[in-house]
Amino acid sequence: MAGISNNFLQLKVHQFVGYLTYGLTGRVDVSVAIPLLRVDLRDTFSESFAVSSSFPRPATVSGTRAGEATGIGDIVFATKVNAWKLRRAQKDHGGFSLGVEVRLPSGDSHSYLGSGANGAKPFANFTYAGHFSPHFNIGYQFNGKTDLITVASSSTGTLVKGTLPNRLIYSGGVDFALFKKLTVNVDGIAQHVFDAPRATLLSPPVQVFQNFFLAPSQSVVSPSTASYTQADAAGGFKWNPVKGLLFSGNVSVKLNQAGLRSRIVPLMGASFTF
Repeated sequence: MAGISNNFLQLKVHQFVGYLTYGLTGRVDVSVAIPLLRVDLRDTFSESFAVSSSFPRPATVSGTRAGEATGIGDIVFATKVNAWKLRRAQKDHGGFSLGVEVRLPSGDSHSYLGSGANGAKPFANFTYAGHFSPHFNIGYQFNGKTDLITVASSSTGTLVKGTLPNRLIYSGGVDFALFKKLTVNVDGIAQHVFDAPRATLLSPPVQVFQNFFLAPSQSVVSPSTASYTQADAAGGFKWNPVKGLLFSGNVSVKLNQAGLRSRIVPLMGASFTF
């Protein structure tokens, strides 16, 4: 028996993140980020198959499977140290900071609410504060083992947890003050993912039902491991209507086809400092 299987997967993720930052000293602060996610997954499938050459017309089965989950995602703790302050005319104008983020696997990985792995990301950033404010960031994400990836054990051959791919993350951009209380920003964001599981499209396409019935050639995929780089651009605004209150909006757009992610991702936020 031979057959063709076509699948269309649609994954939607809505995320609300609560941040709390506390300044331990004038140079050191700690923070925690707690995400709340709603995930919707839908699979539309169509399968055609032939039992034998005596029945040349294929049987077709199609349908849709769907599910959803809501819950807490992976919680991230962070600390940052202002290693060097840029001062002009007795005022701070940015500087250079070092820090580290620690991710806990608190989200349910089987429901796509979390990664299923511990993680740590040391990072560095530079900012210059003014009417025209450039900023640059770089970090390296170390990841532990997760049940979302399985590999064959070299000693027993059984399936065991695999390591979530590490990532080099870097970004840069500028903030421009249009008015005293309103700024706009443009950023470029990229990440290089190391040795990640991938699905490779085989070429040329394969003729699946050779002797059963005439059908067009089908493209098939094969699992592989490779590194790749994702690139995105983002733009947005920050509005400070009153002292201590900040509203922000941002839209990111993907610039290449590497990795699975949305073409456009909107983001809205509000923060209050006291």
